[in-house]
Amino acid sequence: TTTTSAATIIEKVLIEEHSKRVNWVSFARNKMYLASASMDGTCKIFNMNGKVYRSFNGHKGNCLVCEFSHNDEYLVTGATDNTAMLWNVEANCQVGVLQHNSWVSAVRFISKSRLLLCGTMSGELKVWNTTNGDELLAIRDNDGPILSIL
Repeated sequence: TTTTSAATIIEKVLIEEHSKRVNWVSFARNKMYLASASMDGTCKIFNMNGKVYRSFNGHKGNCLVCEFSHNDEYLVTGATDNTAMLWNVEANCQVGVLQHNSWVSAVRFISKSRLLLCGTMSGELKVWNTTNGDELLAIRDNDGPILSIL
């Protein structure tokens, strides 16, 4: 079943495919891929056979979170190097680096747009235009870390 396959892939990701702890997993919207963000600084994408499809290695710190765009064309990762990185999944390349003031601890694409929300451990929330890398808004009024964006 799909559930058993997903559980097997997650187990493989957590135990075998990263050299350090996995912090976050995210399924692609099409349910064909699973991405994992790890303390080893990488984000890996697995197909439903459990094989590594892509491995992204651009962060200089621990990779904390990852999220697919609504059409699965892009993946965003957040890390302890105070950056969010945007990756083109099919082209297997980095297409943007978004700078923050502290660890990027939460990421979320705004549905069916090229807008991205990033939250940090310092409580800052930024809105980015992923087409051109422009920061559209920064809110710094939170009292604590932003750990998820729903």
